[in-house]
Amino acid sequence: MKPNRYDYLVQQMRGTLSEVIESETDLLAWTKKYRLINGLPPELPPSQVAMYNDLSPEVVVMKGTQIFISEYLVNLSLWALDTKFGSRGNILYTMPTQLQMDDFAQSRIDKAIEDSTYLRRRFEKAFLAKQVNRTRLKRIGGSSLHLRGSDSLKQLISVDADIVINDEVDWFTEDTVAWSKERLGSAKQPLFRAVSKPTYPGYGIHLMYQNSDQRHWQIKCEHCDRWQVLDWEQNIVFDIDSETSSAYNIQCLCVHCKQILNRLSANGEWVADFPGRQVHGYHLSRLISPLANLKKMAEDSLNITDIPKIQSFYNSGLGLAYAPKGGHLSESELRFSSEYSFEPATSGYGGVDVGLKLHACVIQYTEDGLVVCQAEEFDDFSELDIWFKRNNLRLVVIDARGDPRATLEWTSKYPGCVYRWSHIENMNDVRYSEDTQEVKLNRTVLLDTMYSKIRDGQLVFPITIRQVPGFISHMRALVRELVKDQRLNRLIPRYVGAAADHYAFALAYSVLAAAHDNTSPPPRLTGRGDLVSAGQRSGMSTSSWTGSGSPRGWRVR
Repeated sequence: MKPNRYDYLVQQMRGTLSEVIESETDLLAWTKKYRLINGLPPELPPSQVAMYNDLSPEVVVMKGTQIFISEYLVNLSLWALDTKFGSRGNILYTMPTQLQMDDFAQSRIDKAIEDSTYLRRRFEKAFLAKQVNRTRLKRIGGSSLHLRGSDSLKQLISVDADIVINDEVDWFTEDTVAWSKERLGSAKQPLFRAVSKPTYPGYGIHLMYQNSDQRHWQIKCEHCDRWQVLDWEQNIVFDIDSETSSAYNIQCLCVHCKQILNRLSANGEWVADFPGRQVHGYHLSRLISPLANLKKMAEDSLNITDIPKIQSFYNSGLGLAYAPKGGHLSESELRFSSEYSFEPATSGYGGVDVGLKLHACVIQYTEDGLVVCQAEEFDDFSELDIWFKRNNLRLVVIDARGDPRATLEWTSKYPGCVYRWSHIENMNDVRYSEDTQEVKLNRTVLLDTMYSKIRDGQLVFPITIRQVPGFISHMRALVRELVKDQRLNRLIPRYVGAAADHYAFALAYSVLAAAHDNTSPPPRLTGRGDLVSAGQRSGMSTSSWTGSGSPRGWRVR
């Protein structure tokens, strides 16, 4: 007998009600019940169980690769969507670029839905109900999962989220983290999750982890019953074949009794260094992952001269921030003095970095060397006119890239006194053009010169400069590394910006300006070979500083 319309509606309501009753509200239980990975129920590493149970408002995860954190984020997203977490179940999931997010959505999130009978049924009903389900937007019963790259987030200005996930924050565009957090403003139970492989110290996920309660996974040795956090230098031992440079006989030993230690032991717990802090921070090394290839990690750890490989070993393998030795300025390398204070220069040299703001530095010669007199931030170019006169500037170098038109207009006001800097590839000499008021110099040489002077103590900083917002962090933001030039087939040095670096460039321009003035004390003569050992020697890396050159047009100094 064909069921009537009333019976059909009752049957549909019962089915919907049974799904609501059946659905687990606990993330861990939900994951075990509804998720399949390669056709099998998920087996979580012991270290991650606590993360699934942690529903504190803010959690940051500093991690290596191949440790199942992507699965955790997928599970969190689909669980919140399915259970209508926070009464709305709206999630904003972000990755560095929209292309990355689209690929991730198709390869991981869509696959998770297809592999689960329960989830597939849930999304099929949403599709029949004409709810949107696209690569960038998944919907179930009024709940939404927005999948966006940090390069396209401003399109979601009206989105209200209950959970925000920032995946790989070290590659996000500036201000993305702060902007995405604002989407949680109306949430009843807001959850923010930031996850990333780290890059450089004091930047991105490493900075966020430093500001958290800093949790470490401790395991207990089954031989001596003593607890420890796995450490590559302390726990991992291996032998090296001198002929092939291959590692063998790799073991994980207890740091106390030197017996074999089970690095994947379930007998472990998270311990916080700062338990009173509100943000929960987890550090996950590949050492606690069953997928870790210890042989490859051991061999990578020996490549101390191969900067990309050793960087990957620390970042991807150990989940630790790393800067090559000598490539990252430490605050202790700055020469501070209480004898000098911020005051207008009597005969100064200026540098201006152009961006959303104008960051300017002024230096002048004293018997102690070059002293930083001013470090300021301006909103527009009209303020630079006052700054120029106040500091009796003999010469200024300004960034030509940030706002080319405005920079050109301002430069033209001061012929012979202001030059626009631009980068020139594979050229280590400084080139000036009096006609166009331009100065061209390789970016690496520009920064090498400034950092060399800092490390040699030739640049003096008033102790009050610490009070200038952002100045010290800007100076430390640039990291010098060696990368392979595919065209030249050799390693070349370059600086990578790990965070905001405006004052660093402004100061580098002012140093260039001081070196250009013929009446100033000349920099020390150096050869082109000094490029290789930045931070060890000082002076502008150029073949000559004494050539007179032509008074007009391009000239090399």
